[in-house]
Amino acid sequence: MNSIKERLNLNKGDFILGLLGILFGAYIVFVAVPNTVRLPGNIRFFYQRPDVLPYTTGILIALFSALILFQALLGKETKEEQKPVDACNEEPEEISPKDLMLSVGLLIVCIFLYIAFLPTVGYLVTSIIFLGCVLLICGYRNILFLLLISVGVPIALSTFFERFLYVFLP
Repeated sequence: MNSIKERLNLNKGDFILGLLGILFGAYIVFVAVPNTVRLPGNIRFFYQRPDVLPYTTGILIALFSALILFQALLGKETKEEQKPVDACNEEPEEISPKDLMLSVGLLIVCIFLYIAFLPTVGYLVTSIIFLGCVLLICGYRNILFLLLISVGVPIALSTFFERFLYVFLP
């Protein structure tokens, strides 16, 4: 059985990350939200309080960071010999620096175009086109995957924000 000191030496990065995440989550919940989110005078006319999402985010960050911290303390370590799983279950191919710079440049152009067209065209159409382009630039060529992700994610996010948070996207 490894002592706590030996386990912390093995997982020092996870321990520090977990501790910092808990502190960051606590900062969001106890300092940032109470000092920055102002509640309207007559709260009963709103479906959701404006501080629900920031509080939820802070709590989730703290909880997942606590999970990382406990895994570090228990000595759960990642297996270095295990290969990362790729969507195609194939070895990733090497990318030349020229192709990488071209891809990064295209992604930056896509982001600027997304920001430029978002107010006039709207969230749903702009996001579907944006995600499709980003997935193509990143090398995904499966048409079913492209359609499911580029159409499904914006519709799911739009539905979540409008139905559950009562925030209407542009």
